Amino acid sequence: MKSIQSAVLGILLFALTTTSAAKSDERYTIAVSEIANTLTQPPAPEGLYNRFLSTLDNIDVVFMPPSRVEVEFYKDYLNCIFPASTETILEKDTLLESHPLAVTNAYIFTVEEQPLAELNEASRIGIRRGFSYGGIRQSFPANYIELDDDATVLQFLTLGRVDAVISYLVDIHGAAQSLRLPIPQFRKDRPIHTSREAFVCHDNSTNRLFIEQLNNAIHQWKTRPQ
Repeated sequence: MKSIQSAVLGILLFALTTTSAAKSDERYTIAVSEIANTLTQPPAPEGLYNRFLSTLDNIDVVFMPPSRVEVEFYKDYLNCIFPASTETILEKDTLLESHPLAVTNAYIFTVEEQPLAELNEASRIGIRRGFSYGGIRQSFPANYIELDDDATVLQFLTLGRVDAVISYLVDIHGAAQSLRLPIPQFRKDRPIHTSREAFVCHDNSTNRLFIEQLNNAIHQWKTRPQ
């Protein structure tokens, strides 16, 4: 009887070890876009999102511009994109979304306090290329000037090359820090869009397991001692 029990125990231990190894061998490729002081590439100091990503030991992170992310995401080699939300993606029925790592608001920023009613279709508004901000270009017609990053967006505003800019507060804050400039004027009670900063992945059995892992990691991150 003992020999049978030992054999059964050995089989169970082998199965558990094999399952664990299979999970640890699975790797996930995530496309991300740089956010000044929040999600950075060397030699810039790592940001808050870099530190969270470093807690995941089975991912490969690929940096690319937001406009390229939209194209590359539907190729086979990418599992997920971050930060993202299915709210701004058309084919959301084929996607999975994790719990948000954060929730951030987008605003219209100006050099001086300016009533939004003064902005119109002729106003020059700087905006980051590849970002939809909840479809702001359609709901708020203006002369939009597409720029590559938030630092350039802020520089255009500071130099008077645009009348206003649109950005997420976390992004403009990071750009202001990197350029050593003050945060421009904005109406805190008037966000133009609220976005979940989550992982969006293709819906398949492999990524469903990954979403579970991400949700656990995000919960631990949010409840960690500060």
